[in-house]
Amino acid sequence: MTSPAPGHALPADQSRARGETDAGARAVTAAPLAPDGKRDQILAGARQVFRSQGFDAASMDGVARAAGVSKGTLYVYFTSKEGLFADLVRADLQAAAEQQAILDRNNPDIRAVLHAYGVSFIRRMLEPEHIAMVRMVIAASIKLPALGQIFYEAGPEHGINHLSGYLDECTARGQLDIPDTALAAAQFYELCQGAIVKPLFFGAPSDTSDTSIQKTIVSALDMFMGRYRPGA
Repeated sequence: MTSPAPGHALPADQSRARGETDAGARAVTAAPLAPDGKRDQILAGARQVFRSQGFDAASMDGVARAAGVSKGTLYVYFTSKEGLFADLVRADLQAAAEQQAILDRNNPDIRAVLHAYGVSFIRRMLEPEHIAMVRMVIAASIKLPALGQIFYEAGPEHGINHLSGYLDECTARGQLDIPDTALAAAQFYELCQGAIVKPLFFGAPSDTSDTSIQKTIVSALDMFMGRYRPGA
């Protein structure tokens, strides 16, 4: 959108659109509210509406009905659809982070540790709720780039930092030889999910059987350990 020349106002429709976009961006980047029962009730209703209708078609009226609250109560907690969706993304990613697979630092068998971690990772990524959330965030990020950043930082970037910390420890002990553990962590995630998870983001068929998951993880580890084991 082209900015008006000094002293000239935007047309009413452009001014309104810009105001809505700016307000949405502020709502998305605002800090999440402290959790409480009513807020969780609203988020549960919002989750149902966004997943069934998508971000663009969802409305605050629909969320209020699904959550069983009045519009007045809804707006006490969330002043915009954008802010509500951003908080829902944060809540779901926080829940996922709390359930993140543990990297067994007491097990000296790095391949076994990464195998268990990779299998758990793929299974989380294959959950229908996760696939639906990724699709919605990508679509909504066209209008609200800050939302995509929130999702990336709390999701993929958090996972990379989590795994790279473990790889740092393995490298310090001489068990692996990794010059850039953040890059290696990102590579591991891509090797694990690329052939199974990503097709589902586009509605393409994918073999999500346990056999396929195990085959994918074994192949990923063959490549990963072949590159980063000492002396490779």
